[in-house]
Amino acid sequence: MAAPEVIDVDQPSDNGSGPGLPRIVKIEGSPRMTPNELRLLKAATGKGLQDLMGDEADAMQAVIWLKVRRTGHDLTWEQAGDIEADLSDEPPDPTNSGSTTTSPTSAASGAAPPGTSTP
Repeated sequence: MAAPEVIDVDQPSDNGSGPGLPRIVKIEGSPRMTPNELRLLKAATGKGLQDLMGDEADAMQAVIWLKVRRTGHDLTWEQAGDIEADLSDEPPDPTNSGSTTTSPTSAASGAAPPGTSTP
């Protein structure tokens, strides 16, 4: 069976989580929250952030709920619980391999390369 396609929250599909809601949401980095979002989260769940973060499922659901809400969807807490989180790292960009030039190790230390003399 093929892996499910990751759907960006900007490309919704009707997948059982609710009309127009994504099936999978890409989660990258640490979540950031505003005080007003924390208040909305508490109103939706009846729990404070400390309580939510103490349970793995609630913590994941809170991150999904916040991410999807930020795209303009007014989803319920229950709907957020039906959306999968994609926590995988993106493969490295082969076009951005960093510097293509190398320096001898002596360049960093200031020492003369082996086999050379200094005046």
